[in-house]
Amino acid sequence: MKNTIIFLLMIAFFPNLAISKDIALVISYHKSFPWVEDFKNGFFNIIDNKSVDIYYLNAKKGAPSEIQSNVNHTLSNINKNKSKIIVCLDDFALENICKKYFNTDKLLVFAGINREKEYYQLDKVKNITGVFEHIYFEQTFEILKDIFPHAKKALLLSDTSMSSLSALKRCPSKYKDLTIKIKNIETFSEWEKTVLDAQNKFDTLIILTCAKIKDDKGAYMANTDVLKWTLKHNRLPEITLLEWMVKRGALIGVAISGYNHGIESGLIVKKLLNGENITKIPPIKYTKAELTVNTKRAKILGIKIPLSILLYAKTVN
Repeated sequence: MKNTIIFLLMIAFFPNLAISKDIALVISYHKSFPWVEDFKNGFFNIIDNKSVDIYYLNAKKGAPSEIQSNVNHTLSNINKNKSKIIVCLDDFALENICKKYFNTDKLLVFAGINREKEYYQLDKVKNITGVFEHIYFEQTFEILKDIFPHAKKALLLSDTSMSSLSALKRCPSKYKDLTIKIKNIETFSEWEKTVLDAQNKFDTLIILTCAKIKDDKGAYMANTDVLKWTLKHNRLPEITLLEWMVKRGALIGVAISGYNHGIESGLIVKKLLNGENITKIPPIKYTKAELTVNTKRAKILGIKIPLSILLYAKTVN
């Protein structure tokens, strides 16, 4: 009992002596970002959150000085706490945190990575594995043509974040007889104008992401607010490429799931904790894609989804 009291007093007066956690989860973005929350729900379904230190870099919303401060703080704490496993969610965290520990004694796990492994030269890194984020462009366009066979012109909207621009390198400009125009947008006023102008010029609206959009004061808006405005003013059938947007009211998507990324990453970390050699755990190229239909939105837009689609889609309302 006496030793326990002394130990607790030492932690109170010397917090650096507190027990270190084995896992550092480094998140590129901010806490309320739906993709992040979905990932955490999946990850912590596998891994006990009591063993994990979480760091948010705020790369989508923070000022450059704040983001750099977050990076420095994260690196300092990882080194101080001697974290054994570092999990990096999305490209910014891999580029600015995990990359510092390539070919060291740390065990590195990535998730949500849009850039190809060649960009990071991962074949030369012996202490890393993880989950790539594969956007299902062709499958999305195939579903779009199944539901709207007469659609000829689609507008794809995206912000200008590093992850979005990297993902769009794989997006074709044409699929069968469907022409896809890609527009990367920085400001909300431009987003508003683009959506409104699209109503009479395009057959469908595709939304990749809207997480890094600035308001008229130069501050980053919540992506949920951008989506909410879009759904209020858009009357084109919208197709999304991220599951959370369908849950928040968009019509349909062949979407990657943050939850599934969390599950897959958690299973990798669990193997590492059980002593499996990281070189024996190959990266995961594809996670499960989920066709999701928002039936309430279909009614609002007056769209009848074919039964052949509904039979194997996950529906929300």
